Amino acid sequence: MLTMFGINISFDRLIFFAAFFSATCLLRIVSRKSKHPSVYRYSALLDEAAVCGLLVARLGYVVGHMDAYRTHPYEVLFFWLPGFAPLYGLVGGLAWALLRIWRGRKTHMPSLRVLAAAALPLVIASLYLSVQTSENPTGKDSQIADALNSLPMTGTDGQPLFLKDLKGHSLVVNLWASWCVPCRIELPILQDASQRLQKSGLIVVGLDLYEVRSQALAFAKARGVTYVIASPILSSETTRTQIDRLINFIGSNVIPVSIFIDPSGKVRAVLPGILSPGTIDDWLRRYAI
Repeated sequence: MLTMFGINISFDRLIFFAAFFSATCLLRIVSRKSKHPSVYRYSALLDEAAVCGLLVARLGYVVGHMDAYRTHPYEVLFFWLPGFAPLYGLVGGLAWALLRIWRGRKTHMPSLRVLAAAALPLVIASLYLSVQTSENPTGKDSQIADALNSLPMTGTDGQPLFLKDLKGHSLVVNLWASWCVPCRIELPILQDASQRLQKSGLIVVGLDLYEVRSQALAFAKARGVTYVIASPILSSETTRTQIDRLINFIGSNVIPVSIFIDPSGKVRAVLPGILSPGTIDDWLRRYAI
């Protein structure tokens, strides 16, 4: 995850845009060296294939997560949120490019060398994103786990809450605040996942680091939130230091941030920004023991 001007940009998005930029540059370089006159036609074809690939990648992901999107169908259109199937996108983009080439074969036959060179970065990026296993962009999973386990907090019932006591369950710890608009958008997704995946051993903990406990509880209750709402016990400067350490290990103070902890207590994923409806399902399938 890279933070620029207060905006969190995930590595998978950076990889895609870098691949698209590389493909565009290669397209122009190879076209000029081969003295092929149709560089602009190729560029239009590349743009169309990329857009088609994104659409198919989104639809492929949604089809595989119908339960999650059933209660949040409008989220399908939020393309800035996670939730893409790279291999579906690769197939969709290539299929569209081949269809366009076939339909225009009588008037113009493009150079396969030029097209192959242009498509190579996108193919490599799609394959990489489809097989990557790590979703922790900070590289400090053990420090994040230690910071969360050592942070004194209270739960919804007012009793002391220790995340290490929840070992054996899959945990999603969501850093949020009631004044955070993206956090408000994300609440229904977390609430739905908490209820829908409870039988799979999932526990969702909403950890408000920025407000007094009564304010966080009142806001959550008004919106029908039933998962655990936790607040740090701000009894000393030590607690404030622990909170600062946690934020430092995460690598950003922009919320919301969702942290997935597997049943063994290991941090497996750290996702800044709003979750897609299927993100937690993916974490459970990939990391739950």
